Amino acid sequence: MHIEKKERFGDLEIDLVIGANHKGALLTINDSATGVLKMKHIESKESKVVEQNAIELLEEWTPFIHTITSDNGKELVNYKEIAEQLNIDFFFVKPSHS
Repeated sequence: MHIEKKERFGDLEIDLVIGANHKGALLTINDSATGVLKMKHIESKESKVVEQNAIELLEEWTPFIHTITSDNGKELVNYKEIAEQLNIDFFFVKPSHS
């Protein structure tokens, strides 16, 4: 599978870095092959906020995106909406596997 080889631009990894006292977060979206990073401070880790900001960050990359991979955090419960809006495949890693 292309994702595992990390050779193709457009296979992305998405994650949140939670702020101190769980106030705010950084939404990070990283291209696996090149290391190119898109990042945005968001006020909440609520799933709708994450969904809206992920789509906003990636809109201009839409022609180049193939997949997004995430951990199993509940903040990405709206993964189907993200995948549909960006017309991509969305995957989750196995628990306790990087």
